[in-house]
Amino acid sequence: MQKQILLAAIAIATTASLATAQFGRETFFIDLQVPTQNNNLHLGCAYGLTNGFIYTSGRGLGPVNTGPHTIYTWDTLGSVTTMAQPAASNTTVWGYRDGASSILGQVFFGWDGGIDVYDADPVTGALTPATNLLAGISTPLTPLVAGAPGTITSAGVAGTHRALAFNFFGNNAAGSFFVANFGGSVFEIDAAGTVLHTFTNTTSSIWSAYGLALDDKGDGDETNDTLWINSAPNAGNLVEYSIDRVLDVLTPTGLEIERNQPGTAQGGLALVPGGLDGRNCGYDLIGVDQGTPDALTGYRVVQWDGYSPADEPRLVVGVDGGPLTGGVAQATSTTATIEFDVVSAGTAGLPWLIFFDLAGGVHRAPGPIPGVIGDVVWELSHPRLTSILVGTGTAGTPVVYPNFLAAQPVGTEIEWQGFAIDLAAPAAACGKSLTFLGLPWSTTTFGGHLRVTDALPCLTFENFEGTATGVGNYPATWSDGGGTAMWSSDGGGTPSGGTGPTSAVSGTQYMYCETSTPNTAANFIMNTRVFTAAEMAGGQIAFQLSRVGATVGTLDVMMDDGINPAVLVATYTGAVVPEWTQEFVTLPSIPAGGASFQFNYTAGGGFTGDIAIDDFCTL
Repeated sequence: MQKQILLAAIAIATTASLATAQFGRETFFIDLQVPTQNNNLHLGCAYGLTNGFIYTSGRGLGPVNTGPHTIYTWDTLGSVTTMAQPAASNTTVWGYRDGASSILGQVFFGWDGGIDVYDADPVTGALTPATNLLAGISTPLTPLVAGAPGTITSAGVAGTHRALAFNFFGNNAAGSFFVANFGGSVFEIDAAGTVLHTFTNTTSSIWSAYGLALDDKGDGDETNDTLWINSAPNAGNLVEYSIDRVLDVLTPTGLEIERNQPGTAQGGLALVPGGLDGRNCGYDLIGVDQGTPDALTGYRVVQWDGYSPADEPRLVVGVDGGPLTGGVAQATSTTATIEFDVVSAGTAGLPWLIFFDLAGGVHRAPGPIPGVIGDVVWELSHPRLTSILVGTGTAGTPVVYPNFLAAQPVGTEIEWQGFAIDLAAPAAACGKSLTFLGLPWSTTTFGGHLRVTDALPCLTFENFEGTATGVGNYPATWSDGGGTAMWSSDGGGTPSGGTGPTSAVSGTQYMYCETSTPNTAANFIMNTRVFTAAEMAGGQIAFQLSRVGATVGTLDVMMDDGINPAVLVATYTGAVVPEWTQEFVTLPSIPAGGASFQFNYTAGGGFTGDIAIDDFCTL
């Protein structure tokens, strides 16, 4: 018999090739459509690095998609104010596209005519047209019309400045912009529009740039910069690229994030230092989805300041001393041990936490973890009932837990969640108030989920070994129930093609119903022996069932206490593909005087209606 355990080690939350503890987790969400009078044409975004406001651009105003077009200013609670775009961009069909920002408080928007520059109020977030680009050297800009923002134009870009990112340290600290348009090249230009670098999209399948976000690491070193770009086709993931300014090449780093609304049109991108979930550490990526509704979502990229996602600790899991992995696997456990370890490319300490309990219907509320964890808080999205293990692990030294579930009924689902967290991250940068979120079990893109089956002894077991082959031959103390035909004992595969098993599950014998003429619609009844209440203490029976033919009928399983009418406890109808399936039946009660079971099968009308059972077990 098998007992199922569901084991989850939260390791990867996206399609990233580098397994990390928190990379790609959604940290923030705004419905852009409802608060803007149902404007469903939001295009770009920027994050105010000095004031914490989020800016989005929208075609039209409310449900009207013609000019004047709009800039929306959002706080992190989702409140929004509206500002009309200037006259020049209002004359175009779409107006402003993607946005970007500067550490000196400026906000930029790309459009058909170039890049417009605004000064952002550090308190209210309000935008004022600017005529200077503030970087290492303040560069005067000439507005297209009086009172309008200064505009940076570039003949080299030769098209809409659709996707946009700003590099404060670029062009020898004079400031530079990355711009792109769909699947065309990514250009780095200066404030005069001169092209500094051209990064060719070597095939249309690499990127389709609706948005750009630059990670300059905040260190002024351009050699380690990376760009986030929308992937192609239009509905793809968000992909990170390293920047080689010597060879003018963008190379995928291997990190990808699946968007909140995959399959929808893409929009602008921006980076948010400190994140949007209150952790004040690392950074998030925000992006617009032109979906239902138009929305802006935040995704965690870096959990700790100064650490790349590859350096973050992650939890790996193994079974019975087997290989430890953070990926999806299936294993059969015989000695029923589960091993956990922490893996990290970093140098900081590696405390870690494991939570487990029986599946249930009540969520634990967020709150402090009991024990020695200090100020770290936690939240689990899985139902939780009992038991929390809090431990401190040493990387490279797996911790082994024995099978503590031996008393649970067969088929019990156990939910495990593990978090690899690093409390020795720089306290000055991050503090200790870090939030870790358990992710839904049903999300199939997560790695680290392990489905484990381990052996569980039966209270009684019958696999029909020693039963003479032939019609009407039953194990000792089992009997025929008086149907129109009798069950048969067999071991070499049923004689008709396209039906029945080819061999037993264990040993050599099984019991089956032969439905060749004249038994194509016959009724077959087989009674087990009487089992005592002690032999059914777990309140379950289990057996292997084979039903692969095209005309399989209906099998009813009955429980008979010898006093009351027999009770139907399970029904199986029609064929299934696997030659054998293991079936578990939970009994409605355990009769004090014991009970027998009856397998009552009515054939489905053809010779391919054979069924068989093997390995009957009480639990």
